[in-house]
Amino acid sequence: MVARSLGEPLLRRRSPAGRELPIAPVLPGLLSIAAVAVATPWLALAQSTLTAVLLAVAIVQVVYHAVQCVTSGHELLQLVLWVFSACYLVVPAIYQIAYQGAAWQDYYLYADRQRVQDALIVLNVCFAAFALGSRRRAGSPVTVVDAGAAAAPQPAAYRPRERMLALALTAGALALLPLVVAKTGFAALFSSRSGRAEQFQAAGVDLERAGGAVSAFYGILPGALALAASYLLLVRWRSLRHPPVALLVALALLAVYSNPLANTRFVSSVAIVSLLFVVLQPRSRRGMTVVAVSVVLGLFAVYPIANVFRSADAEPEPLSLSSIDFDGFQQLVNTQQYVEEQGHPLGSHLVSAALFALPRSIWEGKSRPASIDVAEHRGYEFTNLSLPIFGELYLDLGLAGAAVALYGWGRLWRRLDDDWRRGFDSGGARLVPYLAIVQIGIIRGPLGSQVPVAEPAALLLAVSLLPYIRGRAVPPEGGARTP
Repeated sequence: MVARSLGEPLLRRRSPAGRELPIAPVLPGLLSIAAVAVATPWLALAQSTLTAVLLAVAIVQVVYHAVQCVTSGHELLQLVLWVFSACYLVVPAIYQIAYQGAAWQDYYLYADRQRVQDALIVLNVCFAAFALGSRRRAGSPVTVVDAGAAAAPQPAAYRPRERMLALALTAGALALLPLVVAKTGFAALFSSRSGRAEQFQAAGVDLERAGGAVSAFYGILPGALALAASYLLLVRWRSLRHPPVALLVALALLAVYSNPLANTRFVSSVAIVSLLFVVLQPRSRRGMTVVAVSVVLGLFAVYPIANVFRSADAEPEPLSLSSIDFDGFQQLVNTQQYVEEQGHPLGSHLVSAALFALPRSIWEGKSRPASIDVAEHRGYEFTNLSLPIFGELYLDLGLAGAAVALYGWGRLWRRLDDDWRRGFDSGGARLVPYLAIVQIGIIRGPLGSQVPVAEPAALLLAVSLLPYIRGRAVPPEGGARTP
């Protein structure tokens, strides 16, 4: 008896290639108009007609492209980007502008119409640039792999190397456990975020005293190793009858290092959801619908409740679109003031984020996360805020630079989403489950805070999947390998 693949149920539900819903071509436009109609009472409260129009354009863009992704049935990366941007930026912006309720209680922040409008222009230009880049070029059809072939066990090619790498990652994560426990104690790994941070601080391995490299060694690397190991072993387990011991060990280590009790909501979400995407592999309209609804519920329901893990005495927060959980648009407006008075730093924050592992003792001019500079310039006492990537790209590169970067991002996501549709072993498709969820933190920003968390696991997965990224997809049994 051949073991059933974990991803097989969703693959079997996929609509046959070429079959289109009769209303699919016009559905994105209809729902975009409906969304603007629903938001009209709040748009009418905006301080100016131009502000209301810019908000309406943003609504149309996120809804139109999100619905397109759902009807396509396979654009997982683009779908998550559009739905999260709608929920985290556009919806709170409408509410905050309508009721003058800024997240950090800057009650007069939105009275400056020009800055609000400039922030909305930046957001809309970035949305449009990404949408333009993510368009499928004419004459580039995508072949959908047959459900039965996609669910079949993988051939022996590349198995030994992948298996050895996964085992090495598992061994590395296991070897780091006693080192981490020696610094924090085992109980702290399941206490609370503040409790775990206090233990690290008491052991002298916090960011301020030990530096970024040492802090990442104890706080980031173990979870990245466990996640990459679990990810690779789950990919291989899809063709096995029983889970290997190594997978159970890797998942147990991931629960120790990245559980939601003692980690940020971003870290635990990436660990859980990326593995769910590996197992379920959504490639259908139904699957895309489930993903879209899950993102909405996760942000508006689960995310505020998960605040209870922040500290031992923390309580779940009620949903409020003007709370500090939704400070993204406010920071876009603050960025306008920063640029007006300080200018564009010409990529310093972006380069510093990409080279986060380089210590300040070697690079004295290394920039802090961009949100800290923006918040300090605004006069906030608490500066560990978000800064959406649209604002950070504009801050560092200007509007034209941000548009070019978003266009390139759109091209990349189009390429990977098309690989995802072809099958799990096509091009860079195996990176899609991880990138689909980790991009939420990148969108929220700032890059200086999110890249150090996201990049280690991404690099481990990219190295392990180089044959697929280069297009050397594994053929069916007995087939010839693509050169």
